[in-house]
Amino acid sequence: MMATKTANMATKTAKAPTPLQHIRELLDHDHPNEALNFITRSGNDSPEMENARGVCLLRLGRFDEAIKVLREVAFQGLPVIPHDVPALFQANFAVAMLRANRDKGAALMISDRLQGSEHPEAARLKAAVRQWKESLGPLGRLRCRLGLYPAQPVPLDEHAGAV
Repeated sequence: MMATKTANMATKTAKAPTPLQHIRELLDHDHPNEALNFITRSGNDSPEMENARGVCLLRLGRFDEAIKVLREVAFQGLPVIPHDVPALFQANFAVAMLRANRDKGAALMISDRLQGSEHPEAARLKAAVRQWKESLGPLGRLRCRLGLYPAQPVPLDEHAGAV
């Protein structure tokens, strides 16, 4: 009998989602405000949780706040992104910049920096940027190389950004 109770407790414990899994589930079900409240209540300000906070703000359309949070996660208080910053954090910062239609040059440089990354969010960002560049035509692509970016936004879906 005791062995059965222990096995049941182990099964229940194994099924309990981690905080990040819970946040992912809330975001997957389009509940970014609930996810944001969960993060705030947790009091956890680890880079992973701050990245999640930035994604929630991004999904809520609060781009300025998302950029501020994700910039800190990506740059870690430095003038450049350190090489050991996870590709996910960099991609989310670039997505926030692009969704806000801000500094395409910086966001596109981050996208270029992620060329070797296998992370799914980095791949989604790179695909969106590639599609956008192709839509510009030869003259538009040349202008981009010169740092003259068109006003045309990079096509990102409203669920861009990941935890």
